[in-house]
Amino acid sequence: MVWLFYILATLLLVWALMAASLVAYSVWASSDRAHRADLRAHLREALRKLTEEVGSVSMLSGNSIATTLKQKAGSDRKNLRDFIIEATSRLDADSLQPFCEAYEILGFIAEDVKILQTGNWQRKVDAAIRLGRMRCLSAIEVLNGALRDGDKEVRLAAVCALAEIGD
Repeated sequence: MVWLFYILATLLLVWALMAASLVAYSVWASSDRAHRADLRAHLREALRKLTEEVGSVSMLSGNSIATTLKQKAGSDRKNLRDFIIEATSRLDADSLQPFCEAYEILGFIAEDVKILQTGNWQRKVDAAIRLGRMRCLSAIEVLNGALRDGDKEVRLAAVCALAEIGD
């Protein structure tokens, strides 16, 4: 009978540790989400100020976009990359060009190409989608290679990316 008490106490302790871990993860996830939202707001404001200085989005230079956004983002490359992708979602080809240059200057095209060549299927799909949204002409050859990938989701993402690029 005493052993049953020990087993139940052990199970209760395990449950309490799991509950504490869940609470800690929830707090961390919430603070991370708040950090990302704050960073994106700063990046949006920096891009707005930069656009006001030159007059329009199409007059921006890739170098100025890359420099300004990199200063604001610091070492948070993932959020910087995602912000650039989101910022270009409704731009025409002329307005998109400086962002494509900034995307390349910051090394994101090279990273996406490498992922397309060596990543797992989910990362390959994400990389192909990003390259398509940025209309990266330099990635057409790699995207064509992804059409022969063993995973159908990667092939579909490559087709969609090539369609967005216009090839």
